[in-house]
Amino acid sequence: MTALATDPDVRRFAGATLASWTLGRTYGVTDVDGSRPDFGRFLTEVHAAGLDPRDVDMTAYR
Repeated sequence: MTALATDPDVRRFAGATLASWTLGRTYGVTDVDGSRPDFGRFLTEVHAAGLDPRDVDMTAYR
């Protein structure tokens, strides 16, 4: 979260409701295991598309 705190243009987010995946994409956040989880993309590509998560390769979202 250092990237967010030191972003000189952080005010662009003022008053916005942000999801962790939005900030992760914006600042290139990587998990301790080296993955870059993206629940937002999963939500759009799987859930909103009506796909059964049991039939989806979840590694694509890690």
